[in-house]
Amino acid sequence: MAEHPAHLQLAGGGLRARLVDLVLLAMGFVHVTHGKIIEELGVEYDPRGNIRCNPDYSTSAR
Repeated sequence: MAEHPAHLQLAGGGLRARLVDLVLLAMGFVHVTHGKIIEELGVEYDPRGNIRCNPDYSTSAR
């Protein structure tokens, strides 16, 4: 059985505590770092820093 309560902040401003065995958090991530191979291929990036893809999911690499 769980030994520690997880405190839940509700959207309406309330607070509840529940005994849980596991809590999973969705935190997002820091943008990926493009490696040397990607740089050497000379692919284009979109404004957000992702590899630009055509509608058929191909890149600008030749």
